[in-house]
Amino acid sequence: MVRIDARQGFPHLGVDTVWAEFAAAAQRSGIAVLSLSSGFTCAALGYFARRLAEGHGLAGFVAANAGPAVMPASGGRRRVFCTNPFAFALPWPERGALVIDQSSAATAIIGLKKAAAEGKPIPEGWAFDADGQPTTDPEKALEGTMLAFGGARGANIALMVELLAAGLTGANWSAEAPAFNAGSASPGVGLLIIAIDPAATAGSGFAAHLQGFADLLATDPGMHLPGLAKGRRAGQAAARGLSVEAAVWDRIRALA
Repeated sequence: MVRIDARQGFPHLGVDTVWAEFAAAAQRSGIAVLSLSSGFTCAALGYFARRLAEGHGLAGFVAANAGPAVMPASGGRRRVFCTNPFAFALPWPERGALVIDQSSAATAIIGLKKAAAEGKPIPEGWAFDADGQPTTDPEKALEGTMLAFGGARGANIALMVELLAAGLTGANWSAEAPAFNAGSASPGVGLLIIAIDPAATAGSGFAAHLQGFADLLATDPGMHLPGLAKGRRAGQAAARGLSVEAAVWDRIRALA
């Protein structure tokens, strides 16, 4: 068990200070848990999960919360969760890592803003308006409450993520966390990472066992396995660099 107090700062720095120790502990003991509290929002969680799978041959599960709260619990109307993302990664035969990285919300807030800018309705089940009524109007949705995907099932996943990321770490609940995108206070939220050594849980036959499953999936040419293509593109970018618009690069330099 590794515990980190991020002191209201970016969680990535806190994680980096103990990463080697954390990965080694999982390989030594079969499983290790990293608990981070008092942190800023993490953004993409697949970064941490992929790093475990590609860099150390470990399976990884990651949960995080943030502020402000934008979603209710199942059957509720009050905002108690953020989009409550989670990620999972596993080393994949000859292909880097399979990575699942998604939020518990039916859509990202950028989806609502895009629909509002284009004057298009949003699907039913995405949001409530300010009065707690279902709406397909993106403008009203932005003033109201976002919903979890899949009704009660998605809301229960958001609840699970909240309890893992904030409950088990002692961090701020999403409902009490300051907004990461407004004001001067850090959200002070949590991050929980679980690393598992497949050799400890499945034995020496894990690679062959997984290869058999990968071969089975490959018999369906339309099958999409998340994270594999993104990993290949990341590897190409690391080797060759990547193109950035001059205006974007100038803005980054100005901000730095």
